[in-house]
Amino acid sequence: MFTAERGIVIVPYGCDFSFDRKNQELILGEESKKRLRKAWEFANREMSRGTLCIFVVTAGFCLSIPNQKQRMAEMMAEYLDDISKGRAHVFVPPHVPEENVWGSDAETRAAISTIKELQVKRDIILVTHWYHVPRVRLLWWCNLAHHRRQWHVRYISCRGGNARAVLWEIMNLTGTLCGFRTSPFKSR
Repeated sequence: MFTAERGIVIVPYGCDFSFDRKNQELILGEESKKRLRKAWEFANREMSRGTLCIFVVTAGFCLSIPNQKQRMAEMMAEYLDDISKGRAHVFVPPHVPEENVWGSDAETRAAISTIKELQVKRDIILVTHWYHVPRVRLLWWCNLAHHRRQWHVRYISCRGGNARAVLWEIMNLTGTLCGFRTSPFKSR
């Protein structure tokens, strides 16, 4: 395993899937791709200055979509590899079936655990949409505890998103602050 003591770890959050009717399979949705493109733009700029950039992608299987063949993290790694033309260093932690990583809270905990294994001593960049930053910030602050002085966490936000996603984030941030989980939408 490599370490990122002198580099930057970039954690792009997964967002959505889409369905490719031609090949009859799930693919990354446009919002997820926006986050990955934004993460790659930042990494490419930093790499041109000689900085090692390591991507950590952790999203698992979506609980509401049956029979998925790939975790979202694996799809994200493939997409990063495509847009970077093989130049991105992407770390996908191994899948533990009993601990499926789905949702911002689980992705945050998995990313922190992975970053500890990588022995990061410096910058961590979180990439997500603007409406998601407040909750992600809160989750990182709550989960960091004794690493706050060791790690410098920054946020890069993407534009875009839809009204339903913004409502979802407001409800989830409220639930996180108040200590309960809620969803404004009925299960399908």
